[in-house]
Amino acid sequence: MTGGSIPQAVHELDLSALCNELIERVQTLELKVDNQQPTPVARVTCRLVIELVALETGVAQQLILSDIRERGVTNARHLAIWLCRHVTGQSTTAIGRAFDRDHSTVVAACDKAERLRAEEPAFFKRSERLLNLFLGGSQ
Repeated sequence: MTGGSIPQAVHELDLSALCNELIERVQTLELKVDNQQPTPVARVTCRLVIELVALETGVAQQLILSDIRERGVTNARHLAIWLCRHVTGQSTTAIGRAFDRDHSTVVAACDKAERLRAEEPAFFKRSERLLNLFLGGSQ
């Protein structure tokens, strides 16, 4: 789709609304302890990242987690792994487990995502939009 089209605008609104709802749900999962200090008990998970990447890219979660090597699928997988590395705080080993991959594959996927961010403006824009949704920044 071209930028600025009505379907694209609706897609971005739907994604933004879903992300905001999911992030709000994560933020409200807190325990109130002494002195009303909230202690977070939930955080961004690889599963949440995979769900949002699937929604954003139109690539099914099952395909992102599969061994399929078609470019659209691998780009979505690389994006999801790269986002997990940036927003979950998990190790490459833990991220690898979420994707049924080895930690070295996670490192390679992050490297590939960085190259795609440098070489493909659309990939960069998409990765920044999702990163900002998780980190609460502006687009």
